[in-house]
Amino acid sequence: MLRLVVVCAALVSSAFAGFTDMNCTNGDATTPKFVATATICEDKYATATCAQLFGTAVVPEGTTDRDAKCNTDANGISEDVKQLAIATCPKSCGYCCEAPEYKCSNKEFPRTNCETVTQAQCKDALWRPILAEDCPAVCGLCLEG
Repeated sequence: MLRLVVVCAALVSSAFAGFTDMNCTNGDATTPKFVATATICEDKYATATCAQLFGTAVVPEGTTDRDAKCNTDANGISEDVKQLAIATCPKSCGYCCEAPEYKCSNKEFPRTNCETVTQAQCKDALWRPILAEDCPAVCGLCLEG
């Protein structure tokens, strides 16, 4: 019963207080929104499994906070729960930018505009070596080089 009360309180407070965790957002406390890279990766588990574990998935570039199950437990905000979400269901929880594959910087002066790179280019064998060097955060290639 206490767990239910804590979870309900977390949900209510997040609905009225903005986002509970600003990771992978625009950082604007007044009008927070998930950035495009929040949901650019794939979940390690099936979508249905992630929904059971972490609740409602984040909407790409959405303005509604991630489900409390992504970063809270019976005691409130939990770094352990957040790390589990990042490791297993980063797309569903809007934590792709925190996943090791995406948590790096793009090259300061890339050969191509990283903002216009598509996921098809990221998977293309000809583009991949260039993008791994120049735009690794866009393509999830941070661990490749």
